[in-house]
Amino acid sequence: MNIFISGSTSILAATLIEHFFRQGHVLYVEDTLPDNPLDALQSVRNITAGQPMDLVFLLHAEEIFASRLSRFSLPEKAEDIVAHTEALCRYFASCTVKPQAIFCASSVHIYRHRQEEKSYDSSPTGTGFPAEFFSQLESVAAPTRQSNIRVLDLRLGRLVSRRSEPAFPRLPLRARAIACSFNEKAIGMSWVSSEDALRAILFLLENEHIDGAVNVTSGDILSRAEFNDIIISRFRLRRTSPIGAKVLRLIGGKEAAGLLLSGSRAVPFKLLEAGFFFEDISLQEYLLEKGP
Repeated sequence: MNIFISGSTSILAATLIEHFFRQGHVLYVEDTLPDNPLDALQSVRNITAGQPMDLVFLLHAEEIFASRLSRFSLPEKAEDIVAHTEALCRYFASCTVKPQAIFCASSVHIYRHRQEEKSYDSSPTGTGFPAEFFSQLESVAAPTRQSNIRVLDLRLGRLVSRRSEPAFPRLPLRARAIACSFNEKAIGMSWVSSEDALRAILFLLENEHIDGAVNVTSGDILSRAEFNDIIISRFRLRRTSPIGAKVLRLIGGKEAAGLLLSGSRAVPFKLLEAGFFFEDISLQEYLLEKGP
């Protein structure tokens, strides 16, 4: 198969590239976001050399979690990702030979966070950043379905890998420190291992009746405090002193505050109902007990 992957710096992209390369498929990889959507069209033409693609993966959304918490850079990065995704979807929809499927990386942060409330694949989306960003990202990919292309919005939990630290928002001058907020024990965190994310995608390829939004999470919902404790221990990061919402808005704007204060308690109902089995269901065991 010919496979196009945009956003190759993400944890999921690295996992997919390694798997599909070992399987002998031909990979066409786009590393970075072009400067504008018009450049995106030329970029994909240059990368694919006009060859038809069987599968397309649009994975730049993970970069939001690795952004600097700036009132200027974060909104601009979000706009660039949405515009780029829309341009690529239009391109592949216009091709004479169309892809079998487009996988668009979204996030469980699309849901409205209400403390203990769990979110399913069909749950209503939330308001504010980052929920509105992921809603917009999914909406620009949706029209591609009118071209008889299967589109799956992968609503991923926070991606975790034994081999590389997860993306997390960076404070100015504190690149190795995870920004912590007050009330982290009340904020739920859904996550998924890179291996389970790959297995879920392969399962979705085999089960063509599954379409639309799909929660891809381990089902092991931790508090943000518990999640950060494990990540900090595994990757030798540091933790900032707790920062309040008003200070976060002052430092990085409403988008940055929304990103750090958002939570997710997402259940992978579609996958479980279809018979998929998650192998990595304990972050503690996955990273600290079985990790190298």
